[in-house]
Amino acid sequence: MKLLLLFPLILGIYGLTLEEVDADFKVNGASLEILEKYDFVIKDLQNSNDSRLSSVYYKHGLINYALNRDKIAWEDYLHCINQKKCLEQFIDLSFKIGKVEELGHYLQTASGELGDVVRSGKLKVENYNNNMISLNNLITQGSFDEADDLSYKLLQEGPHNINILKQREFILVHKNKNSSGVEIDERIKELVEVYSKLVKSGDLESYGKLARIQLFKGGQSETGRLIKDCLRLDNDFADCRALARINIKLQKITDLIKMVDDYYSSVYVELEEDAQGDLEWIKEKEPSVEDWKQINQSLFHSEKKIKMKNIIDRNAFEGVDVDSAKTNFEIIIQLYIITMEKFGFQENSLITSPYLVNLFKLSKESYMQIGDLAKLKTDNNVLTHPYYKKIQEIINKKDVVDVAIELDKALKKRNIEKLESILSTLSNTMKSTKLIQQRIEKINRLKEQNQDHSQQHQQGGQRFYQQQYQRAPASKPKPANDYYKVLGVERDADASTIKKAYREQMRKNHPDKMKGSELSEEEIENKVALINNAYEVLSDSDKKREYDEFGNDPNDPENDRRQHQYRAQQQQQQQGFPGGFRFQGSPGGAPGGGFNFGGFNFGGFGQQQQQQQHHQQRAKPRGKAKNRRAHRR
Repeated sequence: MKLLLLFPLILGIYGLTLEEVDADFKVNGASLEILEKYDFVIKDLQNSNDSRLSSVYYKHGLINYALNRDKIAWEDYLHCINQKKCLEQFIDLSFKIGKVEELGHYLQTASGELGDVVRSGKLKVENYNNNMISLNNLITQGSFDEADDLSYKLLQEGPHNINILKQREFILVHKNKNSSGVEIDERIKELVEVYSKLVKSGDLESYGKLARIQLFKGGQSETGRLIKDCLRLDNDFADCRALARINIKLQKITDLIKMVDDYYSSVYVELEEDAQGDLEWIKEKEPSVEDWKQINQSLFHSEKKIKMKNIIDRNAFEGVDVDSAKTNFEIIIQLYIITMEKFGFQENSLITSPYLVNLFKLSKESYMQIGDLAKLKTDNNVLTHPYYKKIQEIINKKDVVDVAIELDKALKKRNIEKLESILSTLSNTMKSTKLIQQRIEKINRLKEQNQDHSQQHQQGGQRFYQQQYQRAPASKPKPANDYYKVLGVERDADASTIKKAYREQMRKNHPDKMKGSELSEEEIENKVALINNAYEVLSDSDKKREYDEFGNDPNDPENDRRQHQYRAQQQQQQQGFPGGFRFQGSPGGAPGGGFNFGGFNFGGFGQQQQQQQHHQQRAKPRGKAKNRRAHRR
């Protein structure tokens, strides 16, 4: 720091010349260091009343303008308006920063040698004044659409003109009263542009307004930065002090919501060309299960609800019924509505705003992601909320959770056609989410199983007849599920041991205890059902004997087919094949054809499939054990 302070002094002591500074500027361009050098040159030239002073001020102004120091650049040009190029810059910058009135005054005293530039400047000032009169008249008449167009046009010439910016803010707020839900984000974007420019001018009220918007759009960090800058200008400014309280209490929640909102912006896309999306980005940015847990807890756990410690906190949340609210979810919704109403938006349109739509989406998804979908259906916060019902009526678009539930239902019914129909309606961006990817994997496994079964049936039919002809010894069917292994007991375990093992397995795998595990709700249910099925068979002496001796499992949908095939093989082997065999019908088991082996007629493959489907319909997979005796032939 000391070296930086001494640097200008050294320049002054050694008398840096104008030519040397000009050369430095030409080579290195605009910088604060060059400005410091010109500062000392200007000081020397002022003392000597040098005629080159105007051209140095012009260069000084160019550097300040390049460094976005518009107001200082304007003052530099003011010192050299007797030069044409300097006056031209002065006129343009006066419109840009809103110093049109001052410009008009200086043009009255400008040098007569600059007549063309002066006349052009005066005409621009006159047009500006006429446009401002027209703008005020349009606002007074309530013609806000026309006023919007004119204010936008004026801002092209004077983007930092405070008068125009203030008028445009007034116009936008009034227009927001008639905005629909889908327009809200675009309207907010326009307001953010206005307030961002007003903030640069040091307008304290605009700091507060912009910070309130960013609380719901920019997250805690952007909101915190604005509040900090505001209080640096005026530590007692009430609006920013209140916002500081709100931001501290909600910072974790707002950041989590912002994270999911950014993620959703790539998942839920409107345009067809955007439906491809950046799929790798989606996978990278998708919240983790831990993130979803934090979201769910922050929004819906009553112990996480923010607390009002004193009157200052209550004043900061003025209008929000914090005491009556049960969760932060309710507080966030109330605060959002109250805040946005200050910018002219109406509650009816805010209900279907992107912010609230996404808030309900992420709330639903948080329950599914943590494996607690059942609680979502009984929680009065989300699905029964009047705003959610309104969203469903107006928007009526399925989110990831809705699609996942539909897929689960079709998976349970093993309805491939329905599953493929659902997937065909989804964008690639939605398909890339974890919830949908998990279900796509199950669908693919189901397809593979169906394909394997089909191949096995075809091959099995061929082997069956070949085995009958060759009189291969019939092998006892092996049950699909090893119930001894499921309960963790030996095959010679007595009834007491089996009962004890069953209770232990149910205790370990109880659905309430398995919440939070890597298994889905459906996988947990299937595991519990398998334990119940095992106990049903092994605890019943008749079923256990059938299971041990013949592999007979009343809970297996393929059981009847295997038992029928086994007993048919036994019967064939006992009777033999008197008189050889003869083949009837078309090869391959076409409809109407078949095989005739010594008096035993076995239908074609098409008929075999029908029989198999009949057995499957009679013995569908069951979610929990039911009493049923195996059909014995």
